[in-house]
Amino acid sequence: MNATAPLFSIIINADGVTFLTAVAALITSIVTFFSVLEMKRQRIVTQKPILKFTNIFFKSPLEDSAGKESISIPIYNFGTGTAIDIEVKWVVDRSLIVKKINEVAKQNIATIEKNFGELTIIKVGKTTYGFSDREEKLLAITPYRKNDLQQRIQLPSFFIDGHAEFVKNNNGKSLATNDFPTARLKIKYKDINDERYCEHFKVHISPQVISYGDRSITECSNILKIEKCIDS
Repeated sequence: MNATAPLFSIIINADGVTFLTAVAALITSIVTFFSVLEMKRQRIVTQKPILKFTNIFFKSPLEDSAGKESISIPIYNFGTGTAIDIEVKWVVDRSLIVKKINEVAKQNIATIEKNFGELTIIKVGKTTYGFSDREEKLLAITPYRKNDLQQRIQLPSFFIDGHAEFVKNNNGKSLATNDFPTARLKIKYKDINDERYCEHFKVHISPQVISYGDRSITECSNILKIEKCIDS
């Protein structure tokens, strides 16, 4: 009995050491795993792009709504990493814009003439517009630095022209931001770690000042308001 007790004690001690070693290895693995996750999170945070827009002011000549100069908006990267492979898609409800123009004109002066795939021919009075939902691709947008030249994206032409027709046919009556339909803007991009992002924005045109000539409205000064939205 006394001879076997030390041997039994040695076996117990050996098993205890093995168990403690296994537990220590498990704890080390868990700590290492969470350390790697934290390092990855920190790397993503320090290299994350954040794309933003600011409101812009623009004027719409109303005497001849067709063929005006196109309007573009700057896109800023206020994050710490470069955004790459940027895809921009505009969606404008052309049928709703036509409906709104007819409502203020109190007659059906605006019609959708033809659809050629994504291209729509819209006629307002004697003026004809060709319209399609714009898609653009940008290679990269680096983090914002003061005095840098900013990347710009172009607004769909009929969103601006349709608003000009809307104001012109409203005969100078007071307008609110929500009177005219919004446009939707969807942006997809990646960071340098191949993390993917997808964001949606609403774009409103807010009339500020309407200028008059001798017999008609000649110009409308507007603010283009861009806000991020959660729903798609």
